[in-house]
Amino acid sequence: MFNHKRRFALRENRKENSVFENKSPRQAALKVARRLEPRENEADAVINPERIRLRERGSSKDRTLIPS
Repeated sequence: MFNHKRRFALRENRKENSVFENKSPRQAALKVARRLEPRENEADAVINPERIRLRERGSSKDRTLIPS
């Protein structure tokens, strides 16, 4: 199998400031989620989930993910 990692750029306010290198968009989103500020309580996180927008570098594919 190939161990090819892909690059995903985190999109915030139409800017791409951070790049994460992983095998899948889900892995990149989980890496981003670990760096987010924690919520006050779990109920708030369930009601208002944080949206993570990633774009694969070298592609026009834009993905919006909500980590679970």
